[in-house]
Amino acid sequence: MSPQKLAYRDRLEAGISSPEDIERFKTTEREQSALIADARSMPPRRAQAGDIQLIQAAATGDTVRMAALLTSGAHVNAVDAQNQNALLVAARAGEVEGVRLLLKAGAYADGRGGTMPPLAAAALRGHTMVVRLLIRNGADVDGVGENAQSALMNAVKLKHLGVVQVLIEAGASQQVLDRAGDNLLTVAVTENNPEMLALLLRLGVSPDLADSNGLTALYWAEYLKRPELALLLRKAGADPLRKKTELIVSQPYNFGEF
Repeated sequence: MSPQKLAYRDRLEAGISSPEDIERFKTTEREQSALIADARSMPPRRAQAGDIQLIQAAATGDTVRMAALLTSGAHVNAVDAQNQNALLVAARAGEVEGVRLLLKAGAYADGRGGTMPPLAAAALRGHTMVVRLLIRNGADVDGVGENAQSALMNAVKLKHLGVVQVLIEAGASQQVLDRAGDNLLTVAVTENNPEMLALLLRLGVSPDLADSNGLTALYWAEYLKRPELALLLRKAGADPLRKKTELIVSQPYNFGEF
């Protein structure tokens, strides 16, 4: 790679690329995509003093301070000692305008570092507007964090109805399982959450979706003696003959937190 393109990659990493860069180095669309992918594969920049101040300002939504720090050279994608970047902390705090500012400054929508992508962090805390904004800016709706769960599963577990609707309408996979092997509907049933179950069914989640043991939500609704939930599933078309599709005799249970 030429020195010019190496320098360009560094600018991509710092979040300061511009249309002029593309014209100057005559990069094709394919080359541009490859450079961006290569920049994201690099170890994230460790935050220096100005970068740390940017991350701190992002956590409180101080957009005036954030703009000043970015203008003075703070790196928008740098990570601190906790492996967090400015976009992650802003998304986690629900700071919509802060998130918007960082994205415009070149922050990667899927983040760099941290225990989970910004989208998953926002979904976990029920920040619907931040979730919408990140999706509009290209965030992966199925990205997972260190808890190995998608933003959608996080939102279902935390009962964030608005976030669940946004994610499913954006195309998030409905075939996800938590660490215990439960699917979205099973989580709603075991949490005894009729509102969540009704929403998932209305948004098109299959009522016959089976968990890792081959058991459907209808099986669990009847087993746990929750007739209201069983009725919702039957009205949505759940097949009583498919309650057990592939019953596994036993398997280790994961006691880790979701």
